[in-house]
Amino acid sequence: MTDIITCQDLTKKYKDTTALDGISFALEPNKIYGLLGRNGAGKTTLLHLIHAEIRETSGRLLINGQPPYENEKVLEDLCFIKDSQNFKKSLKVKEVLELAAIFYKHWDPVYAMELIRQFNLSPSKKVKSLSKGMESA
Repeated sequence: MTDIITCQDLTKKYKDTTALDGISFALEPNKIYGLLGRNGAGKTTLLHLIHAEIRETSGRLLINGQPPYENEKVLEDLCFIKDSQNFKKSLKVKEVLELAAIFYKHWDPVYAMELIRQFNLSPSKKVKSLSKGMESA
């Protein structure tokens, strides 16, 4: 069984700062993992690397056996949800969902609406009116 994510001696440096220093691990399919660490430990940097928003300084990162950078096949199966998104505050929740459907090949609008109900969100509410917790939901 192929690992979903494989990191081998992965390093990311920003000028004089080393955010990740030679980390190696493999994540197996059908398991749930958590990413824990103190502030500045490189958690967000790792997620940005996995989502191909930035490139590694050295080492190797594979998603389903392939590098993610400029790889549409890999990226279409990834979804990186940050704690604060950059949605226009004037958009309504339902408009954000409509935009998401454009960007995610496997988007399920029925499931999205079920989650809206489960999280007690109003599709007609504007993003700017949501609390931080509601926005992340």
